[in-house]
Amino acid sequence: MSNAFFKNISFSFNTMLRLLVALLFAIAFYLNYNLAYVDDIYAAADKIFFYPKTTRAFAYSFIVFIVVFLGITAFHTVSSKIKISYNPVARTPEKRDYLLWVIVFILLICAWSPYILSYFPGGVYPDTATCIGQARSGAYNNQQPLLYTMLFKICIIIAGELDAVMLFSILQIIFMAACFSYILYRLNLHDVNKFVLVLVLLYFALFNLIPLYVVSLWKDSLFSVALLMYIFKLTESVLLSKDAPERLEIVQIIIWMVLSMFLRNNGIYVMILTSVILSLVYGKSLLKDYKVFFISTFAALILTYIVQGPVFSKLNLNGPFVENLGVLQQQVAYVQVIGGDMTEEQAEFLNKVMPLETMKGFYRPFVVDTIKWCDQYNNEFLEENKGEFLKVWAGMLKENPKLYMDAYLYITLGYWNPFKQSEVSYINPQMWPDLVEVDRYWQKDVIRDMTGNSIRENLYPKTLYSSALFLFITLILFTLSVNKKDKSWLAFVPALTTYLTVFLATPLAFALRYVYIVVLTVPLFIIIPFLQCSDSTTGKADEAP
Repeated sequence: MSNAFFKNISFSFNTMLRLLVALLFAIAFYLNYNLAYVDDIYAAADKIFFYPKTTRAFAYSFIVFIVVFLGITAFHTVSSKIKISYNPVARTPEKRDYLLWVIVFILLICAWSPYILSYFPGGVYPDTATCIGQARSGAYNNQQPLLYTMLFKICIIIAGELDAVMLFSILQIIFMAACFSYILYRLNLHDVNKFVLVLVLLYFALFNLIPLYVVSLWKDSLFSVALLMYIFKLTESVLLSKDAPERLEIVQIIIWMVLSMFLRNNGIYVMILTSVILSLVYGKSLLKDYKVFFISTFAALILTYIVQGPVFSKLNLNGPFVENLGVLQQQVAYVQVIGGDMTEEQAEFLNKVMPLETMKGFYRPFVVDTIKWCDQYNNEFLEENKGEFLKVWAGMLKENPKLYMDAYLYITLGYWNPFKQSEVSYINPQMWPDLVEVDRYWQKDVIRDMTGNSIRENLYPKTLYSSALFLFITLILFTLSVNKKDKSWLAFVPALTTYLTVFLATPLAFALRYVYIVVLTVPLFIIIPFLQCSDSTTGKADEAP
């Protein structure tokens, strides 16, 4: 084993990846070590800051770097002996296979039932309340995904306003259970070990972040499931297949791709980045075996861009420009709060967007909304001067790089720091009673009504897992997958690019829901590095596609 360990530590591209992951973790540790932190999403700027650099912090961080790198390398060495058989050609399904799908579906519903009954019909967050309000009033815009709003509209038409939330919740439960059970059904057709399938089932059934999101009615649950299905179908039909995908497989991939783009506004950027990377990796194969697949992919991208761009603009459905400026707005405001450098012209312009003293008073390091939704924020002026705002931001960057970096680290804290998390936008099984849009809806604790005792306290997480913890798990598994000779490592790209888009434009420092995809993909990403493709006829291990 020692020889294998030192072989794994030798210079290679994979070694560089492991060094990079270890370095990122060490940097996160260092920053967290020097962070003065108040666990309040609305904490003022003077309650959150970084201590001056210390020798002790550097020393501890270096030790963490070495330990994490050696730990990942040891994990690579030990796990190299793990093989999970996988037949690239799925068996023709029999009655027992369809029965398995149904059984798994029922088992998931049963496992989730304590959550479903305790929070029936589900939880509604402000963003969802906005969608409900638009669906009721007919005043639509794409600030919240229009498709998500229209789904509520359909529920209102079918069930009426009072029961629309209940119908939506039931449909979401069915949809998520059907998708998760479908993944297990397909893995079984590919002859994946039954023990592995049981572990995947237990994760989807029992890990509390699954059922809690099943009963949380916000766009992120459906978006993440759609993206999970896209990742799975892409992996099954393209990345692990020996042949180019058939037309029906392409149709399925495109459907999940389009749903991902329309269920959250960053979805199109995820798909653009993913498609570009796929194109670069497959290279000349695009013009041969994969021509139909890639033509379909880019056609879907172009059509979606046209709809979400010119068409939505023509129909006045686009959300305000400020929605794209979360990080940039925080950086500009932080310069004002700290008393950084800005010219008279820059100050004059920003004062027209929002009075600078007001901006200073409303700035909160962890949340953009306090500024963005302030009555004194001049959205109309900003809409007319988009380019000038970006010019001012760039000009202030030159004079305030450290302040910009600090503001960025604050507003993205929950995404890079594996040691910190907040309840805000973590889960939401509760209805928000103070929202006008949902004041006509209700939520019952059915178990309490039936037994006299509530189990909600037992269902609510005792531990809040950091978003960054799932990121580092994903990155470690990604380094394992890169070791393989096939292209299965590309399965990680959509999840990682989703995370990247949040790093670039998050409005909130702590929001697991924005990156929920890295929670859903854990079982799939654990499996992928260990899949050993076998010949469909002989059952012998075959060279990876």
